[in-house]
Amino acid sequence: MLWYSRFGFLAIAFICPAILLRAATPPSREILSAGTISTLQDSSGTEAVARWNELGRFRQSHSDIDEAEEAFRRALELDQRLGAPSKIETAVVLNNLGSIAVARRDYAGAEKWFRQSYGLLSERHLLETPTAGSVLSNLALDLQQQGRYAEAKPFYERAFAAFRAARQETGLEFAKLLLNAGELSFETGDFRDAVEKHRRAVAIENALPSIPAYDHAYALNRLALALGRTDGLEEARALLQKANDLVADRAASAQSAKLRVEIVNNLSGVERRSGHLAGAHEHAQEALQLASHELAPDDALWAGLWNNLGMIALAENNLRAAKDYYEKSAAAALEVSGGGSARYAAALSNLATIEARQGHRGRAQSLWSTALAIDEAHLGPEHPQVASDLSNLAAEAFYARKYHDAIGLYQRAAAIQERSLGEQNRQMAATWRNLAIAYYSAKQYRDAQAAYARAIHAFEISAGAGSLDLLDCLKRNADVLRKLDRFAEAEQTEVRATRIEVENAIRAGKQS
Repeated sequence: MLWYSRFGFLAIAFICPAILLRAATPPSREILSAGTISTLQDSSGTEAVARWNELGRFRQSHSDIDEAEEAFRRALELDQRLGAPSKIETAVVLNNLGSIAVARRDYAGAEKWFRQSYGLLSERHLLETPTAGSVLSNLALDLQQQGRYAEAKPFYERAFAAFRAARQETGLEFAKLLLNAGELSFETGDFRDAVEKHRRAVAIENALPSIPAYDHAYALNRLALALGRTDGLEEARALLQKANDLVADRAASAQSAKLRVEIVNNLSGVERRSGHLAGAHEHAQEALQLASHELAPDDALWAGLWNNLGMIALAENNLRAAKDYYEKSAAAALEVSGGGSARYAAALSNLATIEARQGHRGRAQSLWSTALAIDEAHLGPEHPQVASDLSNLAAEAFYARKYHDAIGLYQRAAAIQERSLGEQNRQMAATWRNLAIAYYSAKQYRDAQAAYARAIHAFEISAGAGSLDLLDCLKRNADVLRKLDRFAEAEQTEVRATRIEVENAIRAGKQS
């Protein structure tokens, strides 16, 4: 038996970005209404510009996007009439208008505002400032949202340099930069780097005297997602529960309410991947109920919600329900992201799994080939999801008895995973196991034994000494060792496998 790889995302990757909104002066003063601004001694002066900007930020923090944009535009118009006496303040207003465009999913429009802000700071030699770091981070994240990863990376590097030059690497805005840059690592498959950056962001927030609940929940959620891709499921569960507590207030903002939908859905995903299907069901239904009140019909999170329900149904071998959920996920992803997105490719990949389970092998291969083409174009050829797509196509080749084709595809997948995930990852172990099975079927026994040895070592570290995956590999390896006339090693391997079976049976008896 071969194992199919599925996208298995805990949530949609492209969630609300950590846009950095930096003002020339901290918003510590009381936020003024538009009417109050008009009563300033000089309602057309530089102080009014700053107050309009503050008002826009306040409105945006309460999800009043239209009113926020109006305030930012008033600030820009007034600033331009004054001849832009404060380049920092002008750059901040342009940056904030870019954040409004991001909120409207107008990423091209946002890029225009962020580049204008960056250009102004560059012109005035203000690039070694925290304001520049914020603008650069937002520009990088906007390019990232457009799938332009190679262009985004150098802007993140410049953002880090700006904060270092200003010696401001311990504040909330630097934490947000870490989250944004960590998100690029996550989306390009470098999950270990994502964990490192997100963990550092959380540590910074923990050291701050006060932190908005939304910001801290957001950071915990991102760290949990990265940990979920590196087999850190127990820690991910604890972080998500903490994040959920932070945004559970019914009076919270619309932004926090939406984040809670994702967090609860991610909890469901962690429970499913841990084998706790009852808990997965409970959290999935809770997320669905919250979404019915908090999400617009065209919100991107719907694709993740339907996908997670499909994966739960598949884990229960309810193929009809799983296919229905996956079709809903594909439709939602297509409407929001288009047919060239990784989100849509994930839905196609999961639908292919159902087709394969139902024996529709040609249809499955077609769907996986389409998913591979999309992922290679959008994520790049070195992304772990591309490795999963290759593994799925390898499994199809295997079932068609095209063993050498399967071997080649598994080898490509393993090479990608080794570079991006490391040699001790569970996904990596599964790929080596499947490659070993393909070698065995092609009667390449020495290669099969070497592949099983790699899989066994990886499962020992990633899954534990008593895991069923390890047990399966040991039994298969014993058979291969006999084919190679290495009978003493085969017997030792069988003894170890039997010991694991006995220990698992004893544990099961104690729990029952």
